[in-house]
This record gives sequence, structure tokens and C-alpha cells, in this order.
Amino acid sequence: MRNNRIAVAVSSLLCLAVWFGGASVAFGQTSWRDSLAVLQQQIRHNPADMDLRLRKAAVNIELEQWEYAVEEYGRVLQHEPHNLTAHFFRAYAFVQQRQLPMAAADYEAVLQQLPSHFAARLGLAEVRRKQGRRSDALDQLNMLVQQHPDSATAWAMRATYEEEIALDGLKTDADGNPRATLSRQAVGWLETAEYDWQQAAQLAPGRYDFKRALRRVRRLMRNED
Repeated sequence: MRNNRIAVAVSSLLCLAVWFGGASVAFGQTSWRDSLAVLQQQIRHNPADMDLRLRKAAVNIELEQWEYAVEEYGRVLQHEPHNLTAHFFRAYAFVQQRQLPMAAADYEAVLQQLPSHFAARLGLAEVRRKQGRRSDALDQLNMLVQQHPDSATAWAMRATYEEEIALDGLKTDADGNPRATLSRQAVGWLETAEYDWQQAAQLAPGRYDFKRALRRVRRLMRNED
């Protein structure tokens, strides 16, 4: 569950972006599939309308039609190479297809234009984590905290990854044998995670899950060598 917290956060931010960023298309009580049919008809009459294509791609994402979404965003980018919406949501679709290098390239394209884009930075960190590029993932999370020091989510996401690294160290020792206690290195990661969870809990005192995480880390730290 903890290992998926960053991915869940990215997905949640993407959902918010769909609804509040203007990319979503829900016509009253019409179903997503009915909305898709309406958009397809409109695109046939207005094939050069990139806004319609963005809206269709957003519905493709809602329907988990990743390949269609990637194709539609690709068409938009052929006409508008710097379209942030297309790069951002295509990256998410690429992640669902496990096309991680292509997802990273799209997130980086967003960050080149808008370095403080929270969800793109977090998305890139998650891609690097999935690729096993621990140092690169941490670099992105460090940047996220630097850019958004007042964001409890930024601190919590970094704490989550630090805790994950510490627990990886708990599984085996240098010889591959199961560990019963934490190594000094693992404790070091837990100490940084403890600090980050403290910051997150202070910034969002109503988030009891952050407080629970802080207590969990402190319990783990008592298990050191």
C-alpha cells in the first residue's frame, strides 16, 4: 500500500486536472461513451479543432482507452508541439501502457515550459521510481519540496519514498539474508522520513493519515540494530 502512495497521488492530481483544467467533457447526465460519440461526430465536422481533440482524449482516459488517448494527444502535438495539456495527459496514458521512457519525455516537456508544475514533477518522480532510478526519483522529489515548501503533499510524497527505501533495507542484509532489525542506513532514511512527515503533519494538521505515518516511522526506528 505504501509503495503505491505516490502513484495514487499522481492519479488524484490528474483527475483534478481533468475536471478543473477544462479537459473534461460530461454533457449533463450523458454517459462517457455517449460523450465520446458526440465528440467523434464534432471532430468529423471540425478535424482541425484541437480543443475538441483534447476533450476526446480526456474521455478516452476516463474510459481507460490508453492507446486512443495517446493517438489523439499525438495529433494535437503535431499541430501544437508545446501544448502542455497534451504532453501532460499523454504522459499519464504512457504510464498506463508501461511506456516509461516516453512518459518521462512528456513530463520533462511540461517541466521545460513550466518547471514548477506540481503534478508533472510528481509524475516524473514516479516514473523514475518505476524505472528503478532511485537517485533520479529523489532528485525530483527534492525539487518538488524546494518549489512547493508550503505543500503538505510534497513533504508527504518525499517521506513516502524515503520510508520505502528504508523498508527495502529491512528485507535483506548484504548477503541476501532476511533482516530482523534495521541497518544504520535504513535508520538514516527513516530519520529523514520522520522529519518530512513532521513537516507534512504541521502543514496539514487535519490529515490524520500523516500523523499515523509519523507514528509508524517512529515505531520502526525503535527496531534499529
